Amino acid sequence: MSPEQISGIAAFIGLFGELSGWPIGIMIFLVIGPWIMSLLISYMQAKRFESVVRMYENNVKLVEDYEALSKDLKEVVIMNTRAVTKLNDGIEQNRFCPAVRLEKRAEGVQG
Repeated sequence: MSPEQISGIAAFIGLFGELSGWPIGIMIFLVIGPWIMSLLISYMQAKRFESVVRMYENNVKLVEDYEALSKDLKEVVIMNTRAVTKLNDGIEQNRFCPAVRLEKRAEGVQG
């Protein structure tokens, strides 16, 4: 070590020797405090990121469930459309009128 470095270290130690006990605590807090805060912020950001990932995973599950539900709903709509079409054809051909059935003009089941 050079004499300038040794005198700098001696002056720094002398400065701490002249200070009372509480400023040393403040100096340590000023040196260590930012590191503690950065670690705390990093931990909080990691937790926030995990919650965002969970939210996106839940959204994907929601979309998949909705897709399955919509496929079932599509089948119900198709069945209802077929039933209404069949009913409409029967009404247009007047199959449900007793007078037409007796005259045998209507096609289909005769009562």
